[in-house]
Amino acid sequence: MINFRYIAKNKDGEPIEGSIEAETEAAASKLLISKEIFPITIDVKSSGGIPFLNRISQKNKVFLIRQLATFIKAGLPISSALKTLQEQNPDKKVKEMVGQITRSVDGGSSLSAAMAGFPRTFNQIDVTLIKTGETTGSLDSALVRMADNLENSYKITKKIRGAMAYPAFLLIVVLAVLAVMMIYVLPQMETLYKGFNAQLPLLTRIVLAVSKAFVKYGLIFLAIIALAIYGIRRYIATRNGRFFWDGLKLKVPIINDFMKNVYLSRFSRTMAGLVGSGVSILEALNIVGKAVGNVIYASALLDATEKVKSGIPLSKPLEDNTNLFPPIVYQMVRVGEQTGEIDTMLDNLATYYDDEVDNFVKSMTSIVEPVMIVFMGVIIGLILIAIMLPIYSLVSVIK
Repeated sequence: MINFRYIAKNKDGEPIEGSIEAETEAAASKLLISKEIFPITIDVKSSGGIPFLNRISQKNKVFLIRQLATFIKAGLPISSALKTLQEQNPDKKVKEMVGQITRSVDGGSSLSAAMAGFPRTFNQIDVTLIKTGETTGSLDSALVRMADNLENSYKITKKIRGAMAYPAFLLIVVLAVLAVMMIYVLPQMETLYKGFNAQLPLLTRIVLAVSKAFVKYGLIFLAIIALAIYGIRRYIATRNGRFFWDGLKLKVPIINDFMKNVYLSRFSRTMAGLVGSGVSILEALNIVGKAVGNVIYASALLDATEKVKSGIPLSKPLEDNTNLFPPIVYQMVRVGEQTGEIDTMLDNLATYYDDEVDNFVKSMTSIVEPVMIVFMGVIIGLILIAIMLPIYSLVSVIK
């Protein structure tokens, strides 16, 4: 049994949170709904261990699913395909996980049920796609669609990380240079000036005071920062904190448009994958709400689910919430509903928002890099002036 933490609404529409034990995330969701508790988000509750040690990387997951799809499409039985994957993959954690999945399948379990035993790697969306593929006899197509979704998500994540890599590297180098100058170079200047009973220039004294404060209280300062980060993370883990944090991401200028594009891309891509694999709109909405990664969107999709249950087309509740779903979203969903190709429309929508995210990352990279260079140049320039001033003044001090 796995311990899940959830944020949900009760039958009166009031937000609640708690934990529940179940075999899978889907089972936890059904159990909550049977108690008239409607989940907004369900996450695996942290045990005492280190989470990232118990999961494989997104890159390895994409590679694994893509290869499995290829083997099954080529006609290999599931068990043989899994054994081949286990033998070929060099990653120890992947080999161990695939080995356990293989043993479960050999013991009579379905592939989806075996994958559900690894909730840190295969979420509810993955398990539902595989289960639908098994039910409809199109497992290879379900795996290909799953791999495509994972690959698109991985590309976006990689682009964002790549955009931040250079500014982060530049910041680290500059901080290292500043630390050497302030901790080792400036104190020597102070000692030299004291030998002549002279006073350092004002800028140098200010920088030196900052340097001394950092050396003397640096550990306390870092401890305060660490405690602040820990406190913020603990607050965000609560229901109120999660709603505040996710709401803030949708309100901060510049960032809000980017985050909305990311969430809408996830919504469109995941919804298209589930509906295209044969999952009902209602079940897909329940799953997608938890996959978007924002409780504000999850709550809106939960409300949309209730309206769809009463016979209202999905495009209508999306249209009623234009703060989260722009006109292009509900218009394309409406076209999909009218033509019976809602998965195709959602795929097109996901491609559009992927391009929007890509363009934003490129434009921000072109802006952030020169701004960072100028900012760091000003900081280093001030430190250099603080060092050079006493050197140039040394002649007059000696006289």
